[in-house]
Amino acid sequence: MSQKLLFHPETGQTCFGVIPEKNTKRFVIPAGDIRLPVGKHRGPHRGYGAKHIWVEHKKEMMQAGFGTWEEVPNYVTTILKVGTPIFYEGGSFKHSRVMAVRSSAGTCILELKEQRDKNIWSIVTAFSGTKPHGVKVGNIQKCATP
Repeated sequence: MSQKLLFHPETGQTCFGVIPEKNTKRFVIPAGDIRLPVGKHRGPHRGYGAKHIWVEHKKEMMQAGFGTWEEVPNYVTTILKVGTPIFYEGGSFKHSRVMAVRSSAGTCILELKEQRDKNIWSIVTAFSGTKPHGVKVGNIQKCATP
């Protein structure tokens, strides 16, 4: 259940945007669709997906007019829009993450999930903070139409 993908409230697709490829001498950001899993909350600052976002950031979501965990996809879409800037702070041996920061709405942290046939950027969390960290590596692009 935790890996089940939620749908974009406007398009009905599982895609919430696309991270474009960025290849420099210092790092590579692979292209991939952005997805929102139901996820799990494992404790403070530990977890991923919609359930984690709701438990960690319920107050912020409610202040923004989103009153249930089922409304997390709506909250996420206020941040992840075509053109939202993407920042890369640096990788670790465990995971590669980027942050999408929309100055008027908040931040989404995205983690690369490599699959056999394609790369997916999974939404780890979303919150109201709007301070970017790292180097700008691109902007959210539109999902391919089905």
